[in-house]
Amino acid sequence: MMELQIIVMMLMGIQEEIFENFFRKLKDAELPENLINELRMLLERGEIGTEEKILEAVRRGTKGANKHQKH
Repeated sequence: MMELQIIVMMLMGIQEEIFENFFRKLKDAELPENLINELRMLLERGEIGTEEKILEAVRRGTKGANKHQKH
């Protein structure tokens, strides 16, 4: 049982590191901060695993972003 807990903790650490790198790359790509925050909230709530939730977060995070883009 203890071995399983250790494995789960290691996987969680790896997952966190992967997502931190992912969020850093999103920021480097100059995506809207609101979008990055929406995706972070999904991750924190444990809901980032479904396409529907991610799409909803993208919609919320990019709402109004076109207004601020330069033409």
